[in-house]
Amino acid sequence: MLQNTHQQIETDRSRIPTRASLQNRLKALISLRNEEGDRAGVRRQPDGSFVLIQNHCPICAAATACSKLCDAELEAFRAILKEDEVIERTEHMLAGARRCVYRIRSA
Repeated sequence: MLQNTHQQIETDRSRIPTRASLQNRLKALISLRNEEGDRAGVRRQPDGSFVLIQNHCPICAAATACSKLCDAELEAFRAILKEDEVIERTEHMLAGARRCVYRIRSA
C-alpha cells in the first residue's frame, strides 16, 4: 500500500467513531470523502447492506495512468471500516461505468 494511503487511513480512522453503527461510520466516511472532492453518498439496501456511491472521482485522471490508486482506495475503505465488513466494488469508472459504487455488508 502506498505511504500516502497509510497516512490517509490513520487520519480517517481518527475521525470516524469506531463504536458507531456501520451506517454512522459510513456517513462519517462519506463526509470525509466529500471534503476531498468526491460527490459521494450512501444508501441502505433492502437486504441490510449499503452502497457507497462516488459520482465524481478527484483522482480519476491519475488513476487512469495508475490503476493501483483505485486498488489503494478499496483497501483504505476496508482498513477504515471494521474488519467484519465485506466491501466489494460493483461499478468502476475506469471500467467504463459512470460512477464508482461499493457494496458494504456485514460478514
